Amino acid sequence: MHDASFWDQIAPAYSQQPVADPAAWQRKLRVHKALIKPTDAVLDVGCGTGSLCLELAPHAKRVHGVDFSAEMVAIARGKAAGLDHVTFTQGTLDDLDRAYDVVSAYSLLHLVPDLDVALAALYAIAIRARCSVVSSFSNSRPLAVSSSRRCRRSRAPCFWRT
Repeated sequence: MHDASFWDQIAPAYSQQPVADPAAWQRKLRVHKALIKPTDAVLDVGCGTGSLCLELAPHAKRVHGVDFSAEMVAIARGKAAGLDHVTFTQGTLDDLDRAYDVVSAYSLLHLVPDLDVALAALYAIAIRARCSVVSSFSNSRPLAVSSSRRCRRSRAPCFWRT
């Protein structure tokens, strides 16, 4: 499942699937939205079809999603039509050159072929952000990322094993 062609192929069906645990999704969104300021630029890594970006859009100045699946990004762009402050890029973290205030990555880390490489790339973007929100798990080791006050004060994301 690490191949973009897999995600390109399933993108239309994926975009129609309901959230598996709506209560958990709403809890995560409440926490996430509370961290965003109206002046913030938000990045969603592994944005898929853009659902998180659209949820966060009313709370931020700019929201950008990146995903390596061209079909997922095409669907996300369609869903965000008319929202000038919401954009999407087909690519990877290595393709990004902008600074963000909030960096998000939901349901992503268990899909990457090399967790250490993915974490290093995510950290390189997140270190410049005011806060980071990662809601994911890893098949190789449990992992969490915090947006605690300590992290916000130090301007560094806190990664730890759970």
